[in-house]
Amino acid sequence: MVYPHKDAEKPATCTQLDDGALKVVTGEGTDFCFLSDTPLSFKGEEVVFSGNAGAVRVFADRVVLCLNSGVGQVGYKGCVLEGIGPFERTIALADLKPGLQKVEGGYEKKIVSVDLGEGITVTGELPFEARLDGRAIRIKTTGRARVLLLTKPAWMVRPELRFDGPGGDRHGRQWMAGWTDEAGSDWGRWTRCRLIAVSTLDGAHELVVSDMVYPKVWARQFTPQLSR
Repeated sequence: MVYPHKDAEKPATCTQLDDGALKVVTGEGTDFCFLSDTPLSFKGEEVVFSGNAGAVRVFADRVVLCLNSGVGQVGYKGCVLEGIGPFERTIALADLKPGLQKVEGGYEKKIVSVDLGEGITVTGELPFEARLDGRAIRIKTTGRARVLLLTKPAWMVRPELRFDGPGGDRHGRQWMAGWTDEAGSDWGRWTRCRLIAVSTLDGAHELVVSDMVYPKVWARQFTPQLSR
């Protein structure tokens, strides 16, 4: 716990209530902080929490209920919010009403790997759909902005990423795809040396990853000839 403060200011008081649960008392109020790699549950001191990360911040006139990560509940004095993080609500202490309230929206954040065949896998946070279309990898994404990882197929030399092209062809916006092709990408091991990273934005989008075809240099092609 790091708490910068002025010399005359009273330092925060920290108490570990349970694994992944910390109570912090400052001059502003009392914070109940929760953090865990796996889902945790806590009940005590009029606080309820289940999820991966979040906080209950109690001030003189209000309480802030946060579920930053995971699926679960967060509540104070019987007023409990349930949903999929991240979400945050501020409630005046005078307006606290016991009961369970559903927080709409959001979706569970889950990482999956999809095997497309030919040694190609697409790994990322759902929801997305991926398929192999000849010599192109097509990915449809919805949800929040994020990055997906692809294994680079043997037939792809220089990856090209096209974003929301009409009809899925080579039109649309061209985005940068990052990739590795050296053994040192996994500290000298070959296990993660052929990866492609592609990004998407919030909402529904289609990404097409293919081998880059350089544009023709000349608008009109010709065959040079030498003669005496």
